[in-house]
Amino acid sequence: MYRAWVTKPPNVVGDEIDLVSHNGEKHPMRFRSRADHRRWLKEKGYRIKDDASGHSSTGGVQWLKDAEVLATRNGAARGEVVVDDPLHVTFTAGELTPAEVEEYRRRNR
Repeated sequence: MYRAWVTKPPNVVGDEIDLVSHNGEKHPMRFRSRADHRRWLKEKGYRIKDDASGHSSTGGVQWLKDAEVLATRNGAARGEVVVDDPLHVTFTAGELTPAEVEEYRRRNR
């Protein structure tokens, strides 16, 4: 019995993990066991989803709704219209003379 134990490792996968999840909460969550992580996913209604590249991501119904809102908004608050200020750019070719440098510095103070 002793020899068999030394030569063959047990086929038991432990429950211990050190996982930091950045999805689903305001602050990162650290999980030390797989059971705690599964329990948290079930509470929040999330699931582990593998994409085509083989990477996993957590997601849920609310998570998908929030992601859609973030992807479609234009950076303004609700009902606010964003007005872009024109960007004034002056293109020059060649080197500036000392007088042009001083004029540039005077205008941009």
